Amino acid sequence: MNAPFPKVMAFAAAASIAPWAVGGLLSYFLPYPSGPSIGDRWQLFVDDAFSDVAWTFVPLTILATIAVTLVRPSRTWWAAATRSTVAYSVVLLAVSIASAVVSGTEGAVDYGFVRLTFALLTLQIPLCFLLSALLARRLLGLASEPDGRRHPVGPAH
Repeated sequence: MNAPFPKVMAFAAAASIAPWAVGGLLSYFLPYPSGPSIGDRWQLFVDDAFSDVAWTFVPLTILATIAVTLVRPSRTWWAAATRSTVAYSVVLLAVSIASAVVSGTEGAVDYGFVRLTFALLTLQIPLCFLLSALLARRLLGLASEPDGRRHPVGPAH
């Protein structure tokens, strides 16, 4: 690990809990298209994701997964951001599929990918990448190039 443990945990917490909270707020407050069947499905997603006991542990699972993925040192900020976003998405997909299998839902894999699409629409995945990219430079001290140098933006002189 190329950063102190408290900084790694702060990075993992910001990259996991903040997107989860924003996704929850957006899914709760975004208006859904009219129609009883579409509205019922939207409400099902909101209820499933934020009131089910199993789903309350998802942000902590994502936090732990991101922290574990940072044990292997990243040389650049974009590698750490990509690794964090992939970890976030994989945990969300795995928990969605497992939840669908346990509840006996038909098409459990389809449900997992619908949940992943829902996370994209409620800005969880893009926010995870953006926060990871911003914080990788500040908290983890990662450079923008693999050789460790920070290159200025613009044409070379």
